[in-house]
Amino acid sequence: MNGREPFPDLVMRPVDTNDLAAIIDAFRRLSPGSFYHRFFTITPDPTTLVTSHVARVGDRDHRALVVLDGDRVVATA
Repeated sequence: MNGREPFPDLVMRPVDTNDLAAIIDAFRRLSPGSFYHRFFTITPDPTTLVTSHVARVGDRDHRALVVLDGDRVVATA
């Protein structure tokens, strides 16, 4: 999805293993409360958690999407 209103510059696509650093950066930008509500845990560094999720992308039962604003990840699903 790209070029549509109301956010024509955002691009949504499947997660790629090359997105790992940008996804970790996005989670580091979350407040502690937002991080807890998303993962039901508090961790000072989301690297291990995010790495394990991204490593499973492409498995039979695990898919993921990222929304990019330029090179910056602004959302995941």
